[in-house]
Amino acid sequence: MANKRRFIRTQLQHYIDVFDRSSDFAIGMLVDISAEGVRINTGQLVGLNAIIHLELHHAPNKVEGQQLVFDARIRWVRNCSDGFYEAGCELFNVSPAARQLLSSYG
Repeated sequence: MANKRRFIRTQLQHYIDVFDRSSDFAIGMLVDISAEGVRINTGQLVGLNAIIHLELHHAPNKVEGQQLVFDARIRWVRNCSDGFYEAGCELFNVSPAARQLLSSYG
């Protein structure tokens, strides 16, 4: 299967917890990132095309008082057979400041 990605995916050096902004519920962990999306590991099955509102609590290089928040659409989900799922998410509604912080993860 050919790789159709337009942007390079960066594998993170450590997992970063991802939370739902509206409920502060821990959705899972950020695994990798590109300019247009992220991959998360989660213990809950998420539906295709679902919109999730994400926040990173412990962002590296985070400036005090600056939130790292963004929205994402679930583009694919894979069962990892260990009770967890991987989900590929397309980013949108990302502020320029948040996009710059996200790019610093690589």
